[in-house]
Amino acid sequence: MNRIKKAREEKGLSLSELATLIGKGRSSVFRYEAGQVPIDVVHDLATVLEVSPAYLLGWSDSKILDVIAVPLIDKVVNGQFISKESIEIPVKSVVTSNLSFYKVEDTAMRPHIIEDALVLAKNETNAEDGSLVVILPDGETTPLVRIIKYEGDNVLFIAGNRYSKIYTIADAAVLGDVVSITYTYNNI
Repeated sequence: MNRIKKAREEKGLSLSELATLIGKGRSSVFRYEAGQVPIDVVHDLATVLEVSPAYLLGWSDSKILDVIAVPLIDKVVNGQFISKESIEIPVKSVVTSNLSFYKVEDTAMRPHIIEDALVLAKNETNAEDGSLVVILPDGETTPLVRIIKYEGDNVLFIAGNRYSKIYTIADAAVLGDVVSITYTYNNI
């Protein structure tokens, strides 16, 4: 059984009642219970259902957990991360507090990483060949996810799409290593 539905039923709420409490329509809550949950709704659902966001997302079997708010980075301007919101993740899953979420906005990593995916990255890198990293091309404010590839003395950042631009260490800064990727669903 879906965790949202289970938590709703344990609270004795109908679909309509939950929808009203989170400011959404009944059909939206039905979709959430079917697994199509936009990431921006998870916090509201968790608050009303009195469970942790980690429980609703399936990251933990414990309904109540300590969580840490990880910023969702919109842009990087003059070396400063710009974030309008954050996403809560369970403390026990955090090895370091030096984490950021990035929303994938380009299609260059398709089919492996699709646009609107949330990428969790640690704000440091081990720069291993074949690993996924978040980079910031010179003169840009929107970070990109790319694969590190070493060719002799050159460090390249390549996309899944072979027609996309290849960045080098000379024209892109590494912001951090990718830890995990979460796919979200847009409202239909």
